[in-house]
Amino acid sequence: MGDLKADKKRNDGSSSQQSNGLDEQEEYIFVENGRATVPKDNQQAKLVKERDTLALTAKKLSRNLAKLEAFKKQLMKSLSEDNLLQLSETGEDRDVDAENSGTARSPSWKGRPRIDGKEFFRQARTRLSYEQFGAFLANIKEFNAQKQSREDTLSKAEEIFGTEHKDLYISFQNMLNRNQS
Repeated sequence: MGDLKADKKRNDGSSSQQSNGLDEQEEYIFVENGRATVPKDNQQAKLVKERDTLALTAKKLSRNLAKLEAFKKQLMKSLSEDNLLQLSETGEDRDVDAENSGTARSPSWKGRPRIDGKEFFRQARTRLSYEQFGAFLANIKEFNAQKQSREDTLSKAEEIFGTEHKDLYISFQNMLNRNQS
């Protein structure tokens, strides 16, 4: 009989330990509408961890963006220098060729080759100030939205470019006229 009582005490002890273990588990998992949910403390901890991770990612992306902006600026400067060298070399070669051949240049050409839109915008971006280029883009946006006429667009472009960038104005005018036909 003593053995039975000892066995009963052991079984009672293990069952109370099991019920204590279940009580502890119930503290961590609640059942709502048939779905298990994590207590709010754990959710908040996860959210804080996720927020910190996102903040770190945002910092890294910000640094990468700054590096890319610096690279873009350097690349644009390099392209501008290369472009100016190329234009000066090709312009000098054409002057020599025209003098040697005895042919006169067309007055509309004025030593500048016909440039495409991409090249025009590259030149405009490098030669105009930030404010001038922004105003020029706004002018084009108005024209593309058909809120102003071709003449108004050209007039505003002439104001933006001024006499200092007359060649850009002429290139822009030629592009608009080319696209009109």
